[in-house]
Amino acid sequence: MRTLLAFGMAASVVLLASCNAPPVNEEEGTAAAGYGRLFGRIQYSYNGEPTALGLTPLLNSHHVTLFLREAASGLVHYVEPERDGSVSWPLKPGQYVLIGLSAGRSAGSYHEQTTRRYMAPVAIEAGKAVYIGDIRVESRGGRYNIVVADQYDETLKLMQPRLTSGKFQPVKALMQPERAPGNYKAVQPACAAMWGLTCSETNQGVEIVRPVGFGSFPITESLTPMLEWKPSSQKDVAYDVVIYESLSFEFTQWGSVSRMLGSRAAYAEGLTEPRFTPATPLPPGKKYEWSVRLRRGDTVSSWSTASSSLNLVIAGRSSSGRFFGFETPAQ
Repeated sequence: MRTLLAFGMAASVVLLASCNAPPVNEEEGTAAAGYGRLFGRIQYSYNGEPTALGLTPLLNSHHVTLFLREAASGLVHYVEPERDGSVSWPLKPGQYVLIGLSAGRSAGSYHEQTTRRYMAPVAIEAGKAVYIGDIRVESRGGRYNIVVADQYDETLKLMQPRLTSGKFQPVKALMQPERAPGNYKAVQPACAAMWGLTCSETNQGVEIVRPVGFGSFPITESLTPMLEWKPSSQKDVAYDVVIYESLSFEFTQWGSVSRMLGSRAAYAEGLTEPRFTPATPLPPGKKYEWSVRLRRGDTVSSWSTASSSLNLVIAGRSSSGRFFGFETPAQ
């Protein structure tokens, strides 16, 4: 297992993996040295078959990487589990958030990768090993399903020699992910006729009016930007708006995360007008992603998303199903 460090997005600059200190291994990261520990397992299956992580005999490679962010500094730690999926992760005491994971596989020249947001708080105490759960990652036909299971007794039995060696006291603290914002009982597609929107290849939901500008993260005029969109043709609908910070970072020489939704910065429900301004100023020089959904009583639409493509002579680039972006001005 490797434990490395990377910085999250600060303004518009992506900082590479930090080399200020060597990775902390289990021999160094003991309770006597002031460390705590996070432990659990990754149970990975491919097309219904349990599969070891790393390189297989047929030269296929399957990988899962966990991302843990320090609540105070924003520093993002990442870890790759052992081949059998076990995770024994020395960490300094503090408050963290498991922001998500990256999973994928390679077969010859073929590569696929998905990044999933989770956003579960994790508290690390010196001398204690926190069991966060067994994370089941199921890959089938390029789609990934992720479930956290409670197999504490079995995993503790497997990991006990390593915890005993480091003199850690095991503690069970299953991860509880962030709840989806708002209250509702049913979700209908944003492009369903009931919402009165005109969808296209580039817009699945509302069409934004502002902020607009060059690039996917136009810089706003203030730290309390006006977000505006074209209204529905239906008069009896309301709008919900959500804003998340946008995270991008590199975690190995060959691995990176782009536009992962971070902490929720603002949420408003049941707006009667097609515009919203955050009540509290946002931090300067940071990137955010936002979206709108429509509401009729306790039924809501899916969140609006946008797609884009760039065709060049020798290469092309496309993105689909993303929230809208903006960047606050630097001060």
